[in-house]
Amino acid sequence: MNTILLVEDDQRLASQWQISLETKNYRVIHEYSADGAIEALSETNVDVVVVDIVLDTAVEAMSLVGGLAVISYVALNVSPRPAIIAVSGNPATSTFVDHTLRKIEGLTTLRKPINDMDMLAAIEALLQPSSHPQIRLC
Repeated sequence: MNTILLVEDDQRLASQWQISLETKNYRVIHEYSADGAIEALSETNVDVVVVDIVLDTAVEAMSLVGGLAVISYVALNVSPRPAIIAVSGNPATSTFVDHTLRKIEGLTTLRKPINDMDMLAAIEALLQPSSHPQIRLC
């Protein structure tokens, strides 16, 4: 059974994705914050990390720091390294995010809105043995 770490602060969206993934027999660990995600990564082997680039912070302000912290942690500290799906919904950060994240091998970027079927398709594509190390689905 493949394990997916879902780092998404939008409870409704995360629940929708989680239900769809669990229906396909994926084990899903859902975390709302970068801290929770990093703790989960240190305790559990995961196959795919789905991380929202913009996470709510403790002071209820939107921040790129949370999502980028999770991606950086995975890229630098997790072995074997899981595939990463970086989710972005803010067009104002698209150029920055695309330019920065393009350099990380094995990273897929998706733009919100993303329905559960699109998320499932992206994850299944990454888990295929013959999949390319970097897929862009924007």
